[in-house]
Amino acid sequence: VIQNSFGLRDVGVVTGGITFARTIGGAIGSSILGAVFNNVLSSKLDAVPTGKLPADLTTVLHDPNVIQNHDALLKIGVTLQHLPLPAAVKQAIVSSYDIYLIGVKSALTDAITAAFTISIFVAVVCLILMLFIPVKELRTSNDHPDDVSKAEADLETSLA
Repeated sequence: VIQNSFGLRDVGVVTGGITFARTIGGAIGSSILGAVFNNVLSSKLDAVPTGKLPADLTTVLHDPNVIQNHDALLKIGVTLQHLPLPAAVKQAIVSSYDIYLIGVKSALTDAITAAFTISIFVAVVCLILMLFIPVKELRTSNDHPDDVSKAEADLETSLA
C-alpha cells in the first residue's frame, strides 16, 4: 500500500525505509520481550524454595543456561544420587532438587506466558490500527502515466 502512495521514482527509497523500520521494530520488540522474560524469570527463580540443596548447587541452578539444559539437569540429578552421604540426607537433597525443578518449570512457564501476553496485546493493537489504514487501489502497471500516453500516441501514429 505504501509503495502505491509514492511515485515510481521513489518506490526504492520507500521500500528501503519500510524494511529499515521493520528491522528496527523487530529489534526493539525482541529486546523488550527479552527483558520482560528475563525479569520475570529472575524474580520467579528467586522465589523458588531451595530446601536442603547445598549453597553451591543453588548458585549453579540460578543460571538460566543450566536450568534450560536438559542434559545438565540430568547430570546433576545423577550426581546427587551418587553422593557419599547417609541415605536420609541424600534423600532430602534429591527431594529438594525435584521440588526445585518443579518450581523452575513453573518460573519458566510464567516468564514465557508474560512475554506472549505482551505479544498478543501488541498484535491486537496493531490489528486495530491496521483498520485505520486507508484503502488505496493498487497500481496495475509499473509504467509512468506519461510513458503510457506517449506509447499510445506512438502506436496511433504508426497505425495511421
